[in-house]
Amino acid sequence: MWGWPEARILHFTLVNNSPYSIVGFWVAPANSDNWEENLMEGTSLAAGDSIEISFDNSSDTQWWNFRVKDGSGHVWTWEKNDYDLNQISQITYYYNNSGKGAINYK
Repeated sequence: MWGWPEARILHFTLVNNSPYSIVGFWVAPANSDNWEENLMEGTSLAAGDSIEISFDNSSDTQWWNFRVKDGSGHVWTWEKNDYDLNQISQITYYYNNSGKGAINYK
């Protein structure tokens, strides 16, 4: 029987190892300028905490960009064609030695 394809849900853990809470987290397809909705809307992630993030990838996008807004008011963006959320299970946000927001992933 023909029908609509099932939605593809992506899951990962967002870890906050920065000194500030995370008040906004966005993902966008790597080839898009539209950041769409804040996946943390209505909540924040305290320093030292983690949260499970899930969202619908019905467009079957492979490569993603990330944006974080933290409690200091800074907004940091990572845009490169290297973030495959089909392969990433955890994203960790932290401040690097230069005092800038940074991420690593596994």
